[in-house]
Amino acid sequence: MNDEIRQRKQNFQELFNSDRVNNFLNSEYFELSQQIMNLEHELKLDQKQTANVLGMSLQLFLQFEMGVSTDVHAYHSIIRRLNQAKDQQKDDLDLTVVIRNSQSLSDSVTVPVKDLGSQAANESVSALSKSVSFDSSSEKVTSLTGWR
Repeated sequence: MNDEIRQRKQNFQELFNSDRVNNFLNSEYFELSQQIMNLEHELKLDQKQTANVLGMSLQLFLQFEMGVSTDVHAYHSIIRRLNQAKDQQKDDLDLTVVIRNSQSLSDSVTVPVKDLGSQAANESVSALSKSVSFDSSSEKVTSLTGWR
């Protein structure tokens, strides 16, 4: 358990000193809900955006975020999917940094690719008919054409 979660728990226990609250704070559901909130924070998403990423209603997502759902399997699924979103967000950021750091979009840009399907990761990939549009003012990729 990280220090932030430990501090949160201690604050709740001091505010609401009761067996019922202490049982909740020591439950697996509370621990899992804290992991979800930490990932939500790392992804810089609000509750509605996080629910959309997960493909669930806001009301359902809030049950997991607040620790009131008792479906442990679903908690783990949500945490796994948010970790995948975090990895994808990092990959998108890496691509943006590579493009931003190139001198111009006509330069040759090498982009690390994790999954090339049937090709090995160390094989070269033809970039013909593939383009990347980049908005330098917002530092965001605006479109990818020809990439699968």
